[in-house]
Amino acid sequence: MSKFFFCPETLGLYPGALYGNAMGKTCIELSESEYRALAGHALAVESDGWPVLASVVPLTLEQLEASERAWRDGELSRTEWLVSRHRDEVDIGLPTSLIAEQYSELLAWRQLLRDWPAAGKFPVIDYRPAKPEWIS
Repeated sequence: MSKFFFCPETLGLYPGALYGNAMGKTCIELSESEYRALAGHALAVESDGWPVLASVVPLTLEQLEASERAWRDGELSRTEWLVSRHRDEVDIGLPTSLIAEQYSELLAWRQLLRDWPAAGKFPVIDYRPAKPEWIS
């Protein structure tokens, strides 16, 4: 019979044996049915140390907007090197790594990212500007 554990300090469930951050911590052994009822959910701890399902509080509009701006800023940062490399290659007369169409598509997408917070559907993730397929 397999063992299952809950560690109040890490809020983690551990099937089989304790590992990772739970090593050396006081953990509670659970039945398989208790483990299955809790697995995949956000957890909290009762005063006696037992796990319970956590209440999930929806994010406020301000939190959603901040999260979406952080995503947008990350996408701009992650692709800045492509713009910089292309400009450097042009400036020193080297063949460019991007074809003109890709570079234009990249710049247009980055502009859509900058404009995203002013878009009517912001901050709904499903309406994010679509990344060009060739960008990994």
